[in-house]
Amino acid sequence: MSIPIDYRIRLDGVMDYAYRNADPVATLTLIGQQAATEYMASTSVLSIMSEGRATAQAALQERIQKLANEHHLGVDIVKVMILDSHPPVEKVAPAFQDVIGALEEKEATVLKAKTYAARTVPEAQTSAARVLSDANSYRYHTVTIAEAEAGRFKTQLATYQLMPRMFRLDSYLDFLENDSKDIKKFIVASGLENEVYQLNFETKQQLDLIDVDASALSGN
Repeated sequence: MSIPIDYRIRLDGVMDYAYRNADPVATLTLIGQQAATEYMASTSVLSIMSEGRATAQAALQERIQKLANEHHLGVDIVKVMILDSHPPVEKVAPAFQDVIGALEEKEATVLKAKTYAARTVPEAQTSAARVLSDANSYRYHTVTIAEAEAGRFKTQLATYQLMPRMFRLDSYLDFLENDSKDIKKFIVASGLENEVYQLNFETKQQLDLIDVDASALSGN
């Protein structure tokens, strides 16, 4: 990297700048190299090449100003800039680009994982909540029905124990009235022991010529 240093000679430092140093520009250059070496050894190169450049420039300006005062250069450091901050082009740059590419790929993978987690975790939580809600509903429904059936059975048992015959008759009539209301019923007298009845329960939609009584057609 290149680090230009802008400075100006103070009015009260003209004599120091002109006579106390044989070569004030060379001295300032050495001071800048010393300050840069100390600072670069204490921080990350990646930071200086990216978001930490402004911080590095401010720190270098302060450090160079302090060393310039110690050497009585008689100057004010106006600005320190870090330019062309990159690794050596011929030898290090390809490997550096590989490292940067790997870091970018890592960040992309992390972002994908966070996106997947942000999408999957709520879906899983929703599914779990739905399964739990269905289970609670099924449990409530099952327990409620079982309790109702148990209560009805106890009532029926008490009724049967009081009036068994009336209970059986009522259950039989209830079956005929409700449970078998959509079933056709045929009543045959039980006293006709010598009679045999054949009942055809098939329903025919329309008559055929075979079913017509020929004698009725001829008038006989």
